[in-house]
Amino acid sequence: MSEPAKLRFDALIEAKLQEAGFTTFPATEWGEAFTRIQQEAGGLFDPRTGELDDAKVKTILLRTVEELRGRFQLDAILFPRVHVVKAKFTGAWARWDGASDSLTSGLSVLATSGISGTVPALTLVVSIDSPADELALYRRGAGIQVLEKLAPLTERLSGKWLAPVPREEVLANEERNLAAVGIALGPLLKKR
Repeated sequence: MSEPAKLRFDALIEAKLQEAGFTTFPATEWGEAFTRIQQEAGGLFDPRTGELDDAKVKTILLRTVEELRGRFQLDAILFPRVHVVKAKFTGAWARWDGASDSLTSGLSVLATSGISGTVPALTLVVSIDSPADELALYRRGAGIQVLEKLAPLTERLSGKWLAPVPREEVLANEERNLAAVGIALGPLLKKR
């Protein structure tokens, strides 16, 4: 996820949680502490193999939690991530993780009868972990948008069925982004 998109999602999530009565600390605090501790530890990867070092990751996460626990009174840590998943579609509509998205517009919808398959799509996954143990207290995904749509009819006739969504349209619809945050945080947003 691009930095501007990450900042937008962080702000949307923070606003929704505060609206529901939760006290939050800025996501930038986590990022700054995690980056500094990661650099102090020599990174997340094993220098010999180039593979992600699970033991280093765990240590860096624990040290970050401990530092932030000393500065803020933490009950839990929320980790938002955007994943690429496969969304099933039938006709002109893809449906996944509580979301739906049209694969076409205008009259092109008439040429979608009887087609189905999967397309890559984005899902916001929110997990909440307790700093005291390694158990996830909460995990929920919410669809954001598809990354490919049906190609124009002329291209489909020549065998090209899907076309990528233009880069500038990825994560650009604030209404869809906000809806994904609402679905992902779902039960947490009930007034406390």
